Amino acid sequence: MKKIYLTLFTLTGVFCIASAQIQLTANSAYNVGDSANTQDIDPVPIFPTSSGANVPANYSNVTPTGGLTPLVYISPVGTPYATLFNNATVVVPAVSLQGVSGYSYYTKTNTEVNLIGVGSPSYIMNFSNPQLLLKFPIAYGDSILDAFNASYEVNGALVKRSGTVTSAADAWGDITTPRGTEPYLRLNTTQEIVDSFFIEGELFQRGETFTRTYNYFGVNMVAPLFSYSTVISTFGSTEFASYLVDVTTSVNNQPFTNIEQALAYPNPIQNNTLYLDFDLVNGSNLQISIIDITGKSTVLIPSFVYHSGKHQLAFDMSSMANGVYNVLIQNKNGVGKSLRVVKH
Repeated sequence: MKKIYLTLFTLTGVFCIASAQIQLTANSAYNVGDSANTQDIDPVPIFPTSSGANVPANYSNVTPTGGLTPLVYISPVGTPYATLFNNATVVVPAVSLQGVSGYSYYTKTNTEVNLIGVGSPSYIMNFSNPQLLLKFPIAYGDSILDAFNASYEVNGALVKRSGTVTSAADAWGDITTPRGTEPYLRLNTTQEIVDSFFIEGELFQRGETFTRTYNYFGVNMVAPLFSYSTVISTFGSTEFASYLVDVTTSVNNQPFTNIEQALAYPNPIQNNTLYLDFDLVNGSNLQISIIDITGKSTVLIPSFVYHSGKHQLAFDMSSMANGVYNVLIQNKNGVGKSLRVVKH
């Protein structure tokens, strides 16, 4: 199930604390190298806030379920299905503790984001009419209407998909989650999908899915601050909810002024070898580690004094399971860079 991810004021005491509404642009949206962790929560007691201006949302007392879910944006280069989706500019792997199960391919421009294909060992989904996800800029009161078509084969059946998506930026205010209180712009999205299954040219089954998603976005759109979805289909219904735990962007990584640049590549990892390049302004005592999504350190290079200038390290990843890893470069105070990579 694909989650569609797409803000500012509280009244306290006798004073009105004013702030400007959020406007989301292409610069707000995700880029290659961005990543985030989200926490799934029990959706049963969740109720979306009302639409409108200056609407406070409080989801601070939620119940986590399971561990963190990583979200990472990578380059199409080196991914298994890149040649099928030549126009893709960014890819999102579907990641779990079991590894990477598939890849979603997107095109992102200064004006919009489209889903153009999905690749996995089970099926390849090609969009003859891409699915419009975001259209920039997005401000309170804006809306998007789109129709899309795709096809794929599964279990010997040809599946033809048609669908419509309607999104409306219908609320803004301040939202409180376990992460804290932040301004938001909410995107209220409804998606209707019809999957028609054909065997030997004959229609034998049709499945319908209706999804409504409320995404509360902050100024950074790598992942929503809070998300709630209801899904009703021919085969049943369910709910999902999550909140943003942390985010790392390729442009604004964790502050560490002694490192001019740091790069972990290739991403995704190829031939079981990961390279780490970094450039130090001054010599520094650093610890370098590679952490899996459970928080376990799989590689640790103890503290070592690196001279100023350029450095390159190579890591053998052959013994590590497929999945998402964080490469951490930290000084003695624990401050440093975090780079997220994928092994498939």
